Amino acid sequence: MEKRRHIFGFVLLMLLLEFGDAGAGSYSFQPTPADLWDLSHGSFYVWRIDFAVPAAESISEASLFFDDIRNWDSNPNDLYVHLIDLDIWDAGAYVFSDTKSGDQFEGIETEYGIDHVLLEHYEDLPAQPQDITFNFSANDLSLLATYTANDRFALGFDPDCHFYNNGITLTIETEMAPVPEPATILLLGSGLLGLAGLRKRVGTS
Repeated sequence: MEKRRHIFGFVLLMLLLEFGDAGAGSYSFQPTPADLWDLSHGSFYVWRIDFAVPAAESISEASLFFDDIRNWDSNPNDLYVHLIDLDIWDAGAYVFSDTKSGDQFEGIETEYGIDHVLLEHYEDLPAQPQDITFNFSANDLSLLATYTANDRFALGFDPDCHFYNNGITLTIETEMAPVPEPATILLLGSGLLGLAGLRKRVGTS
């Protein structure tokens, strides 16, 4: 029994070493300008990002950070933030005239055939500066992975008021799926066969 425990412990240790976290990546992006022209209410904004997930990595987390964002006064306000599957234009930030009330990006999937999802709708942000972090949901991450399969995606911002801020940052975290080496598989098989042999001998003794 003691020998069997030693073999089992050795095999388990090797599995933990081999199949543990093989590494991860962290990628941060900021538009130019970093504050997207202070998110003025008379415009809406598209931030096109070129990004390819490195081979053997997959997206595990993503977050959007607003540094010291605040409304210009105490009036009611809205800020719509979208994830967009955009395959036009070069990477960078673009500003357009806001031509309708409410969410400027609503209906673009039918009008222009552009896939997108509303990440967040902020309402009545205060005039006092605050840091806000939006964490992508599991569904958002799935769409982000789909969009980045074509090495690009975009974020859309439609402010229905004027929002000062000190910068917007997108962070994408990845993880690497461990791949077992042939030697490890052989070791695991040998260990399990050894355990089976010990069990047989113990059972017949």
